[in-house]
This record gives sequence, structure tokens and C-alpha cells, in this order.
Amino acid sequence: MIDGDREGWLNGKDSKIQMKRTGTGEMIFLMRKWRGLSGRQSLWAFTLIELLVVIAIIAILAAMLLPALAKAKERANATACKSNHKQIGLAGLMYGDDNDGMMPFAWWYNAANDDPNSNNFHTLLTPYIKSAAFRAGANTEDSEFARNVFRCPTRMREQLDNPAIPPPPPYNTKNPWRISYAMNQYTVIVHTSPKTMKFASLIKPVDTLFVADVSYDLNHPGISTLGYFAVYGGKPCYQAGYKHNDAYPRGQANMVMMDGHVQNRNRTQTNDIVMKWY
Repeated sequence: MIDGDREGWLNGKDSKIQMKRTGTGEMIFLMRKWRGLSGRQSLWAFTLIELLVVIAIIAILAAMLLPALAKAKERANATACKSNHKQIGLAGLMYGDDNDGMMPFAWWYNAANDDPNSNNFHTLLTPYIKSAAFRAGANTEDSEFARNVFRCPTRMREQLDNPAIPPPPPYNTKNPWRISYAMNQYTVIVHTSPKTMKFASLIKPVDTLFVADVSYDLNHPGISTLGYFAVYGGKPCYQAGYKHNDAYPRGQANMVMMDGHVQNRNRTQTNDIVMKWY
């Protein structure tokens, strides 16, 4: 039996929800939905326990779906990153066509005269990507390092750098931007000069690294190894950003080779990739 002495109605556009207490003290919810202009109405009732069961089922389904949605989002980010690599690789090849077959430099050691607005491959390739000049900015939020094809969505969610790694001399400071991609440092003949090798000098372009995801351990535009380069805080640190589809460094790094094709590798699959060919 339903005790109708006390009623509370929540009015909607076409319906009303009523809370009542049964003769046994159980709270139930009633919904009246009006049908048409005749004034006829239908009545449904469900208990608080039934409502809680429905909420619990929805929560369980959400818990099952959220990890799958997160993986799907990361796969989409990895695909966007691959697209960036493809465009960077094509820009690098066009740079070679316009510069007598010379490769762009990744970065070269210029000591106190180093300028992030000119000393990196990003500045050299920007004219082949957009009309405005490259601008390093003061931090990630206002930097070209984190815009257009130079922006990896996954890298933007990582920490800036590894605080356990000291800044390199003589700068005694670290890069203030999240850098997403690094070029093969061996495009330059010696690291103290911007003079580079020619594309024609390559022995196996299809197996030689051009550009790869860079790790927050390095956070620098030049990469010289795909293995770990040092141990800090008791953990091996890598230059390549093995961060797609799993947490760094268990994931995969996207990379574009000297012939322009894009691939991805994890840290145990890089032995056949050529870094220095001369």
C-alpha cells in the first residue's frame, strides 16, 4: 500500500516525479507522465534500491569504457605525431633540394653566441612549413617548438625535463620549452660548425635516422643515440622519446628516416637503425 499523506512533486515539462513512503517504510519514486490533451496519465514506480543498482551498473560500464577510450585517444595522438614526422621529413628533403643537396643541421655548438631563434633544425625547416619566421619564445606556451608540425600531443602532457639531470656546461641552464622532435646530430660533420653532410653521401637512406621523438630526459633538438645515454636517479635515461602507446620508456618512438618514410620502434628494436654513416 502507498501512504499518500505526504507528497512532494518535482515538476517537469511533461511529467511529475513523486516521492512516497510505503506502508513498510520503503521509499519509492513515482513518475506521472501526461499523455496528450485528454488528461490521461500513466504511473511507474521504482524503489531507491533499484535506482542505486542502475547507478552502480552505469559506474561499472564507465570504468570498463574509460581505459579503452584513453587508449584510443593515445593512438590518435600517435597518428598525429606520425603525420608531423612525415611533414618534417618532406620539409627536410625540400631544404636539401634548395641547398645543393646539403642536409639541415640539427644543432651545433656555438657557446655564448647560441640563439634558439636560429640554431636548430626547426628554424631551417620553418619556411617550408609556414610563412612566418620561427620564434622560440620564453616558454612552451608561446613557443614555435610547441606549435604546428613541431608539436607532439603526447609530449605536451609530459614533464618539462628530468630534474635529476644537471644542465650541460657552459650554459648551466636547461631549455625552457617542451621540445617534441630531435634531428640526427650527425647531419653536421663536427659539432662546432654548422657545415653538414650531403644527402648523396648516405649509404642506406631507408635505414638512417632523420628525425625522432625526443625524450624529456634530453629535451634538445639534436639526438646522437637511440639507446640509453646515462643513468640518473638509478634509472637509465634515453634521448629518444619512447612514449607512445605505453608509459616512457616502455612505449614506442615515432621517427622519419632519410628517405622520408615514417615508422615507430621501441627501445629494443633499434639495432638496425643507422645514426652515423661516415
